[in-house]
Amino acid sequence: MDLVENARTRRVYALKRIACHSREDQDKFLKEVEYMKMFKDHHNIIRLDGHQVVPVNNVASSIVSRILILMPYYSVS
Repeated sequence: MDLVENARTRRVYALKRIACHSREDQDKFLKEVEYMKMFKDHHNIIRLDGHQVVPVNNVASSIVSRILILMPYYSVS
């Protein structure tokens, strides 16, 4: 999980990066995105602010894509 900031609004987000080693991995993690969308208004589930599938075109790598999931950042204090 990474902490990222919108340069324009200065809003802070949590960014989850998932490396997919196969098309099946990618489909499995896209299911997580679908669940986050389905339960977006549930008070016990963190809201999805955005997602993206980034293809990896490197024959030397076993990774076929990365899924990025953007969520609000909640400070623990």
